[in-house]
Amino acid sequence: MRFCSECGNLLVEGALFCSECGTRINKQHESQSFSSDEENQQSKPIQNDQDGTPSQEDHDNRPFDSEQNNNVNEPFNKQQYLSQSDEPPGQSSFHGTNHQNVPSGGEPPVQSPFQGIPSGPVPPKKPRKPLSKGAIISIISGAALIVLFIVTHFVLNYIFSVERLIVNFEDALKEKDVDTLVDMLSADHKDVKIDKNAVEAYLGYFEDHSDEVEDVIRSLKKQAEGRKSSVHMAKLENDGKFLYFDKYKIVVPTGYIKVMTNVEGAKIFVNGEEVGVSDEDYYEGTFGPFITGKHKVEAVLQTDFLELSANEEVVIYDDDKYFADLYIEAEEVAFYVPTVDPDVDIKLLINGKDVGVDLTEEDEFGPVLTDGSMTYAFEAELPWGTVRTEEQPLKENFIDVVLMDETLKSNLMDVAHNYQMEWIEAVTSENLDAITLGVEAIKDSVQVTIDILKSENLAVSFQYLSTIFDLNSFNLYYDKIDEVWVVELNARSTYLYNEFPVGQEPPELEEMEQDLTYILIYDEEQEKWLVEYYFDTWLFNDENTEEMKVDSPETFTAKWAN
Repeated sequence: MRFCSECGNLLVEGALFCSECGTRINKQHESQSFSSDEENQQSKPIQNDQDGTPSQEDHDNRPFDSEQNNNVNEPFNKQQYLSQSDEPPGQSSFHGTNHQNVPSGGEPPVQSPFQGIPSGPVPPKKPRKPLSKGAIISIISGAALIVLFIVTHFVLNYIFSVERLIVNFEDALKEKDVDTLVDMLSADHKDVKIDKNAVEAYLGYFEDHSDEVEDVIRSLKKQAEGRKSSVHMAKLENDGKFLYFDKYKIVVPTGYIKVMTNVEGAKIFVNGEEVGVSDEDYYEGTFGPFITGKHKVEAVLQTDFLELSANEEVVIYDDDKYFADLYIEAEEVAFYVPTVDPDVDIKLLINGKDVGVDLTEEDEFGPVLTDGSMTYAFEAELPWGTVRTEEQPLKENFIDVVLMDETLKSNLMDVAHNYQMEWIEAVTSENLDAITLGVEAIKDSVQVTIDILKSENLAVSFQYLSTIFDLNSFNLYYDKIDEVWVVELNARSTYLYNEFPVGQEPPELEEMEQDLTYILIYDEEQEKWLVEYYFDTWLFNDENTEEMKVDSPETFTAKWAN
């Protein structure tokens, strides 16, 4: 078999021109073909018929003679070719075909191996150059680019499809996919950042209004069709173009929150993020914008000794202003400070902590809770030592500053209790030096009592039993005139007592009670408390008391009784 060296088409045996491209078949093609045929003939033994002549097959396969081969490139002459043929009429040396159906009365037609080829010289077609490697690469690249362009068109059309955007948005809402919504949503205000806190607030709205998800999706589809919608939770807006594709984005409205709180110094938080601080009592401030959704607004007042807060949920639906009233249940407390030594500082303690306030200079403090959940106490450096009062529940807005601790109370009760025994001994023995817990003026009053009894010719007998102290009556203050610290207290003393004429036998003692108000002062030279004076009172209250008893009561009778 032979092939055209120009276009690779399969050549018809004996053809001088390629039927595909018209290229003349050169001698090389023929020589190569005939050489192959000769080799086949040589390698194949000739088979004779029974009469010794070569077989028809060998006859058909014999090669052209050299003269014929030399005339291959000459113009084809059909008559010449037929006249040179030695074969019987009706038989082709090229095809070995017996032609039948010969018309009667004439010569049989000659079958040419070139049947179908126009007679006479055939002008060769212009040879086509083979494609270069670069051309092949260009064709392949162009085809690839066309395919890539088509694929890219469909991909981008899918990516920027508004229908796909709405479907993804709906899926993210239903699945509460915060990360996807952070990337998908935009705010209608340039200062609003869409972060996780904002998206969680947005989703919080739909937690309470799950039925509105479908309303929002229907609204977006209407907007995609160019129709108006009254739903405000999401809007569809054109976001420019990418190449020739329209881009869309989902925009959420924003609004503002107006915060009101009753305390100064409260930090304002929205969704856990600090947005401001109240700079006065009954503060008002506007914050935002924030995207639509459910937002937690909180006011927090934090100090070293307390943390108070108030919070409220605010739902933003559109670009309006919304309110949060954050009233913190705390109040200012006023302290009534008694007259004190100018050199003394009185510290305020709340919940056991020094709040850094000197009540002698600032008599108000707050805000604090007055529901009893917090405590207060006072501390001061006084001439007799450091006084720190017992912690009391904070239940009122006005509090008296009482610098009376348990140690001082106990000391003062000891003084009053022992003074009673000293007074009885001094009166009955006429020994004024028995008074050690009273000022000098007390001794003078004792002497007056003795003189009165004697003048009336009376004698007395005493047995001191006990004194009950009204613990709510203790009052400590500083006397600026005398420049001395003073304590007032009420007490009820119990005695066995009787008066009788001098020279008579003492009668049986009778029990007697006496309610007195004691006035004690602190003598800084002696460094102790002394009774200055006392008087009868009707202010004694037995609701909160403490009693001091004499362990072994002793009866004292006036020295002059006999």
